[in-house]
Amino acid sequence: MKSMNPNNIPGGIYYFSLALQEGVSINLVDHIAALKKSIQTVKYHSLFKLLAFAFLPDRVHVIWQMPEYDSDHYSRWKSITNLFIKSLLDAGVAVPINGCGNHQIWQDDYEGYALNNKQALKQHMDFIHISPVKSSSVKKAVDWPHSSIHHYANTGRANG
Repeated sequence: MKSMNPNNIPGGIYYFSLALQEGVSINLVDHIAALKKSIQTVKYHSLFKLLAFAFLPDRVHVIWQMPEYDSDHYSRWKSITNLFIKSLLDAGVAVPINGCGNHQIWQDDYEGYALNNKQALKQHMDFIHISPVKSSSVKKAVDWPHSSIHHYANTGRANG
């Protein structure tokens, strides 16, 4: 897995989108607890802030802020995806093996880039929060349980 647009800015705010490989029959929502735990474990150990998220059946959209002293988002994603795959295997889920003999469910390249101003941050938060509607998972964004829109709605800032 590699970022398609590697911006390395210590303390930067980044948007990321990871998608399952075509043909992978795993529904991420069916394993949401394991996915969230994988993210929380890495977040705890490597101190990034999760600013927005939407977990869809076949992809993950997030915005996070890196620590002031660090810009290594690649290692964090690698740890998250490895922990998640391990949890799937531990639960007896059949996880595909790639040509190198490694378990792999994610597309090789993930979308990731820095958000350099407040307008870009707001636009990407809006995109993340509306993505369950655009994917036809729900009719209203607040109806999707696996999104940070609930945090923002509870604080009076539904759009982030």
